[in-house]
Amino acid sequence: MTDPQQLWNQAEAVEFFSRHRNKSEDLYQSELRLLPDLLSPGLRVLDVGCAAGGLLAVLREYQPSIEYVGLDCSTLMVDQARRRFPDFRFEVADARALPFTDETFDLVICTGGTLVTNLTWREVLRECWRVTCDRFLFDLRVVAEGENLEDVSRSSVRLAFEGEWDEAPLAPYVIVNARTAYEAVAALRPSPAHLRGLGYHHAISSMATTPHQEVCMVQLCLGKRRHASLPELQWDVPFHWPGQDPEAGRS
Repeated sequence: MTDPQQLWNQAEAVEFFSRHRNKSEDLYQSELRLLPDLLSPGLRVLDVGCAAGGLLAVLREYQPSIEYVGLDCSTLMVDQARRRFPDFRFEVADARALPFTDETFDLVICTGGTLVTNLTWREVLRECWRVTCDRFLFDLRVVAEGENLEDVSRSSVRLAFEGEWDEAPLAPYVIVNARTAYEAVAALRPSPAHLRGLGYHHAISSMATTPHQEVCMVQLCLGKRRHASLPELQWDVPFHWPGQDPEAGRS
């Protein structure tokens, strides 16, 4: 099963995300490093793959006065998000065709592994980039070199939220090489004027079956406008963006 709506439209997943990713300490290391710097009063934020809405609570820890819209392909997830946060807007939609006009939002967020379980991640990237007027924050699982793993039969993750391993649906676990990640970003139009990122090695999830033992957890923030106040690309491991000086931007 690889259809995103079917994968995430399950009660166990809704219950899991109602209890997780609701506080800043639940975020990935890379999110904690990048996200707070991107928020400001009145910022218009779109959360793609919002699940049960937990990231809204996290964002409001940092900046209570943001304008927020959450979007997910799962009707069960969105129903739960609406119940939890009735004063905010949540929509059911396919991330490959976002129901917004160009440059509607100041910041689009697509993190928490949303792209990692989506074989159409390139299309989602393009749509998220289309509807932001400036910044786009997203994450990928990347290896320095080697083949891309974009086939559920070769790289997958069991969505076993309640421990029922054998009955849990099987999702793709997308891992791409650095060149592929670079090419996907370079193909965006307009070309990003600013790019900031953080990458660190991490062991593969225990729920995943893949040839790799570890991946680089890459978080990237693209900007349509240049931001001199933000540092450029950073990696916490010996890993660099294609075309970048390996010694540049090392943290």
